[in-house]
Amino acid sequence: MPWSPADRAASRREIQRFAERVRHARRTAIEQNPFGGTTGLEIEWNLLDAAFQPLQRVGAGRAARSFADVFREDLLPEWLAERTQLEVFHWMIEWTTRPHYSSWLTVAEARLLEACQINALHKASQAFGERLHAWHGNLLARVNVGHGSIPGGWNLAKRRYLERCVDLYGATLATAGIHVNLTLPEPLLAWDFMHRPAASARNGHLDSFKNRVYIDLTRRMRAFSALFIATSASTPLRVDQRHGKPIVRLSSFDSVRSLTFPSPEALDLPGLYRSYKEYLRLSYDLVRRGVRFGNNNWTPVRARSFAEPVERLISVSSEQLEALYRQGLYAPEEEASLEAMARRVVEQNLRARIDLPMARVELRTDEGGHPFDLDLANLTLKELLLLRLYADRSFGRPVHDDDAGMRRFRRNEAAAARGGLRSQIENPFDSRRIGMRSFLKWTLDAVTPLAERLASLATWRRSRVWPTVSPIPPSDCEPRCVGRWGGTPTSRWTCCAWWPRGASRSWHAMSSVSPPNFRRLARKPTACATCGIGRAIWPTSSPAPPSASARRPARRWRSPIPIRRPRSSTWRER
Repeated sequence: MPWSPADRAASRREIQRFAERVRHARRTAIEQNPFGGTTGLEIEWNLLDAAFQPLQRVGAGRAARSFADVFREDLLPEWLAERTQLEVFHWMIEWTTRPHYSSWLTVAEARLLEACQINALHKASQAFGERLHAWHGNLLARVNVGHGSIPGGWNLAKRRYLERCVDLYGATLATAGIHVNLTLPEPLLAWDFMHRPAASARNGHLDSFKNRVYIDLTRRMRAFSALFIATSASTPLRVDQRHGKPIVRLSSFDSVRSLTFPSPEALDLPGLYRSYKEYLRLSYDLVRRGVRFGNNNWTPVRARSFAEPVERLISVSSEQLEALYRQGLYAPEEEASLEAMARRVVEQNLRARIDLPMARVELRTDEGGHPFDLDLANLTLKELLLLRLYADRSFGRPVHDDDAGMRRFRRNEAAAARGGLRSQIENPFDSRRIGMRSFLKWTLDAVTPLAERLASLATWRRSRVWPTVSPIPPSDCEPRCVGRWGGTPTSRWTCCAWWPRGASRSWHAMSSVSPPNFRRLARKPTACATCGIGRAIWPTSSPAPPSASARRPARRWRSPIPIRRPRSSTWRER
């Protein structure tokens, strides 16, 4: 039933009843499938050399290998390499956490995987005599990419798919983000399926029920994608040129990564998730027209299946096909039969992916480099929002996913990437202008009653990130900041900003900080770094925010990480 504030007593009873069902379903799921879960992360990284250039190949000539292949095969133990997979280019890698029933465990495992990556990079640094780095977000250098930039470890079908992506989008694919996977407890779906009202049709099966559920959740979750971008944006650096030399510039945008990665409007169709039947119809039409030619449905929110059925798809390499033809087991129909077979494998695998039963919602909006508390708060918010959308079918409506509504979604996402929590967006439900902080507060108010009745309340209160959001009007601190910073403080790094702990509040010290230090240093939310006005988000483990009168004088800050000159390396292409 709807959780309406008109009848608060009935709403409280309904929320309490649903929370008990969720808790009982989680306990049952843990007993039946202890290796399952409701949350999981896919974390992408760019691997860079000491000069922050992307790592290319190890060796030379025919013996040259992609650095990503070397990293997975030579630097990681086999049990750990299973948690990684190749990405588009030589310098990219993706880590995948196991599914967990606890958001805290999911974030904690992501930190452990990052620590394993740091250890492996340290081992590689010692072997090659040069310090290596892992970097999230967009690259800090301009690169030329082509088919030769794709790792050789991919099978034939995947390689042909990536080659076409590189031909279309080039170096804009070299961005590393975080994909959040959310699912509902399996026992909860099974119990709800068996206890549907008598008036509803009972001639379906559980997979059909789950398809309808996850398609509907994906459709309604899209309204919040701009909010997810704003709360996790952490890539303000971009590559530029000055006097003909490449530089890294601190931009006024919060998420350069989101603005860089391709988001084709031709794939973001109106009504794609209006129903499962409509999803199949439009998806097959995209395949027939050649618009969707692989796993390139790069929408911010999408419905997905589990990984296990996907692994049963056709996987064949060019060497295997050549061996079949050479031995005469199959006769090639034409000279270009390898390429024709590769296209056929891609199409068949794509059709199989469309037909697989839905089992999760994937959010492709997040970025890395945050404190543990903020990552935990972001993931908890998404999980609670999924549960609220599932329990209350009236929440997140009306869904405007027609032509005008989809354009509104995309405008909001672009505004969130530019301004983060300072941005003004169009309310996805009534089209009126609203501040992102106000929309965040409305969303938090919507999920707090459920959080209070679930075990996630401990996480919710312990992090103290979202409950203490205190919006600071820009007009209160901009006049004091303009004179010191020499311009309008449009960047999140100036006004009510995230500031590297221990960093000086002077522009010269800020510009001298090397990029890895932004990631390595724990960014703690404070008041405005220049004027000291206001109280922003403040974690429990941090001291009380300083007042404007009690601020310490600015001190020049030195990087704790020595910056070495780049040396010649065996794996970087000249």
